[in-house]
Amino acid sequence: MAALLTYLRESRLQVVAQVHSHPYDAFHSRADDMWAIIRHIGALSLVVPSFGLQTTAETFVNDAAVYVLFADNQWHQVPAARVLRCY
Repeated sequence: MAALLTYLRESRLQVVAQVHSHPYDAFHSRADDMWAIIRHIGALSLVVPSFGLQTTAETFVNDAAVYVLFADNQWHQVPAARVLRCY
């Protein structure tokens, strides 16, 4: 992770989103909040239910729970359609 962050910084790049899954519902757990690999305002965290077993490219936007990191350093869930309009 340190090597990746160094490379990104030196290349003037950044990770804008992370995608992960949970065994059942798609939600942002307390561990997700604490251990997110991205921590900048506007970062996206997408959580897919059921370890993604039922999710396809066509259903991803509807299946995933979408969270954005706000200035209060909290991950807030937003409707996927709203995120798609912003990015």
